Amino acid sequence: MRQNNRPSTSEIISFQNEIIGAIETVVNRKLAKFKVGNTHYGVIDSVVDNARAYVFVDANTTSQLIPTNPDVTFINGDYVFVEFINGNSIDAFVTGRRIIRQ
Repeated sequence: MRQNNRPSTSEIISFQNEIIGAIETVVNRKLAKFKVGNTHYGVIDSVVDNARAYVFVDANTTSQLIPTNPDVTFINGDYVFVEFINGNSIDAFVTGRRIIRQ
């Protein structure tokens, strides 16, 4: 603290970051309890057919064969949302494309 008993800017920012971190922890625990928020990010490696594709999930270097939404036409290199059913990565499903602004 400074001599005037007021916190410095860096102390305020640090405190704010601690509060945000605590809120994120509480929210993530609640979401995990209800099996919500199991959406992950992926990139289409190669399309097998209109219902399956090999996908790199969460920047993994090995792609895995995952069922896809048959109502969406995917192409190699598409950025996608991958839903883990009941939080299980074995039961994954590509729900749709996501937009990446560069």
